[in-house]
Amino acid sequence: MRSADRSVTADDRVDRVASLLRSTRGREELKRFNTLVVEVVESLPTLRVLRARLHQRASMQLYVNASNAKGLASCRTVSLSVRVHGVECGIVTVAESNAPPFAPSNRRLFGHCGFDDLAGREWAHPTVARYIKAAASQIKGRPEAKIESALIREMKRPGGTWREQQPVCLAGLPLQVPLPVRASGPDPELGDGHIDVLARVGRGGKRLRVYELKAPKADASGALDQAVAYVAALKFVLVQQVPTMAEAWWRLIGFRARPRRMPAFEAFACVADTPKNRKLMVAAIERLSSANTHGVVLGATYYPVDPEWPGARASQGPPPVWGDPPSADGAPRSTAAGGPGKRPCPPAGGHPRPRIRWSRKQRGFLVARAEQDRNRNPHPRQLYGAKDHQTNPE
Repeated sequence: MRSADRSVTADDRVDRVASLLRSTRGREELKRFNTLVVEVVESLPTLRVLRARLHQRASMQLYVNASNAKGLASCRTVSLSVRVHGVECGIVTVAESNAPPFAPSNRRLFGHCGFDDLAGREWAHPTVARYIKAAASQIKGRPEAKIESALIREMKRPGGTWREQQPVCLAGLPLQVPLPVRASGPDPELGDGHIDVLARVGRGGKRLRVYELKAPKADASGALDQAVAYVAALKFVLVQQVPTMAEAWWRLIGFRARPRRMPAFEAFACVADTPKNRKLMVAAIERLSSANTHGVVLGATYYPVDPEWPGARASQGPPPVWGDPPSADGAPRSTAAGGPGKRPCPPAGGHPRPRIRWSRKQRGFLVARAEQDRNRNPHPRQLYGAKDHQTNPE
């Protein structure tokens, strides 16, 4: 994407996307995507059953395409993409009855990894495992795809610093949410677009965060503009449609139904941690925030630039993708409306535990329970074997 216009604001991006989707062609595109999403949501139970029949292998990730996931309720078969470092190395077809067969792909890259020995092999065959391991060590991968893979893996890691946000998946498989708007050019336009990574932040998905990823050497000046355009399209299909159509979109991104309390929509750019990119992100946030009546939360997060990556060994994998951790006073260090962050990596001790927020009803219950305990025992210190500090008359 070329450098963004210095005068474009967040409202300009949102209004542009809304006008595109309200046009005659936009309504047709929206109808086509609504049909796709409804079919995918109806196929979710079958997809979960089929996914449970397939065990995960090391050094690879399984991806599902929304077009392949539709219609599962009738055909009961799905094709999943097998990727190493973000590059597809094969297709595994899962059905309810037969053993899942594996078909290698991309001979140009993986022809020397035992490509011709996989004819008619099943997914559980040792030859398939050796092929995937050799493919992972053979290729460096596309930088942007490796960043996406590392970001999703960091979010899913138990006990990690990114555990408060979870990527939107389809039956546990990473999903690039399809949208009827493409924002890869200088201006948003109608077409087959998708979100790089959509994450639900907070308990219950209180915030929906759209990540636009950029490779280390890519131009990051328009990354935040792209994220705002995708946020506008996502908010349109979730909020400004007929409720029956919007219901399927809410279920696609992991909600059981439309929430009573609307989550906040956030646009984030994920770029390499360089002084140039930090200046670009601060400037982009200031420019877009100058007119932001739609309330889109703007921000940026950074990943470390490793000189040995992406040429690192496949056994090690790509480096972890870190955002800027909270500061000591609780303020986020990631670049947002307040300015650039100061620390690109999390502290050794991790994040402090979040403070528990009690509701009014819970607080009232706790106060009443404490009052009952005091009435039962005037000296609660004695319950724990503490000495009575009153003067002994004896």
